[in-house]
Amino acid sequence: MELTDIQNVNDFKRAFNEQDLLSFDSGYVSSGSYPDLSQDAKNFTALFGSTHCCEQLFSKMKNTKNEIKVSAYR
Repeated sequence: MELTDIQNVNDFKRAFNEQDLLSFDSGYVSSGSYPDLSQDAKNFTALFGSTHCCEQLFSKMKNTKNEIKVSAYR
């Protein structure tokens, strides 16, 4: 419902088109006015940071595993 409310306000539409996402979020979407939307945005952006860390870890593990295999064949 909060997202629908924001989509129907012309000032928000104009601001969204003129600004980047982080500026729009910090300037127009306050946690007091839109608590659920604000929390969902924080959760969504946090996914990318944790996914990146996880991918880095898997790459390091793969490289270590390949180094061990190469060492065993020498």
